[in-house]
Amino acid sequence: IHQGQHFAAFSAVCTHEGCLVQWNAERGEIICPCHLGVFDAEGNVVSGLPPRPLQKLRVEVVGDRLLLAEA
Repeated sequence: IHQGQHFAAFSAVCTHEGCLVQWNAERGEIICPCHLGVFDAEGNVVSGLPPRPLQKLRVEVVGDRLLLAEA
């Protein structure tokens, strides 16, 4: 997720049943299409069935590239 100068990255796997989540830029939320779980732009659960936040990834900016690693 790129918002201003801030980058955030998360596992795309929902913590409920492993469905792939999708970023909704209009709403500023991450949505799980399987059971309508909703996460905020920091990966925290907002609503729905997910039992815990998305796994956060470490983001490093190197020149014009983004490097991701497990946090």
